[in-house]
Amino acid sequence: MLLRVIHLNVHRFANVAAGSSTSAAGSSTVGAVGAALSALHPDLVTLNEVDVAHMPGCLESVSTALSLPFVEFFGHVRGTYGNAILSRYPLSRRKAVHLEGGTEFRFPAGTRKFNGEIAKENEAHRIVRGLLITDVELPSG
Repeated sequence: MLLRVIHLNVHRFANVAAGSSTSAAGSSTVGAVGAALSALHPDLVTLNEVDVAHMPGCLESVSTALSLPFVEFFGHVRGTYGNAILSRYPLSRRKAVHLEGGTEFRFPAGTRKFNGEIAKENEAHRIVRGLLITDVELPSG
């Protein structure tokens, strides 16, 4: 038995290409991601940078588009931003882990952050990391 596995960084399902001829910056890429991945006929998809607060219903939409009914999500940032696994076969969550460390950087003062807040002088931000571990219950045979 072969299992087709695909990984994608969905960048919050937000179009970041300002001036794109097909969609405006900040618009949803959920439909495009679902269509592109569907054409590849995956059995299991892992996604990172999933933001269910910014794009409510995004995992349900992609799950439906791909006919991958089993979904696990770990929102390691505020419970709403993190990693997801979508599968054709049942998943059993084994572990969700907050990882130590992460990259720290400083916004230039006056920068509008993704959450809409304006960065203050010398404001630091640490990128939080998380790990989602599941077992996949493959059919016998």
